[in-house]
Amino acid sequence: MPEVGIYPSQEVNAFATGPAGNTLIAFSSGLINIMSLEEIRGVYNNQEQEKTIRELEKSIKNINQELKIPEKTDDPKPTKNPPPEKKDNPKEPNDKSPSDTPDDKKVPEPDPQPDNNKG
Repeated sequence: MPEVGIYPSQEVNAFATGPAGNTLIAFSSGLINIMSLEEIRGVYNNQEQEKTIRELEKSIKNINQELKIPEKTDDPKPTKNPPPEKKDNPKEPNDKSPSDTPDDKKVPEPDPQPDNNKG
């Protein structure tokens, strides 16, 4: 079980440190002053889990090095079936072009010149 400590600070913070079997989970006095006991237990459990995960990751890394297994990268692998490319369609149903403007929004064209020679 990890050792627990409190350090003086107005910051709301907690952290776990130390090797497996000799871990310390430290809480700031600011955290202790504002959180309920139930919330502090939640922070403790979270810190303990994170420390366990880090220790497991180190162990896996060491085993992989001993077995000469290359480390995995975070780069996503290309998918076997990439999504189809979108074809350029000049006029899709949701595409509004100036010619799609309703008649009541169009600017009226000027009337042709009246023909004064009509009798």
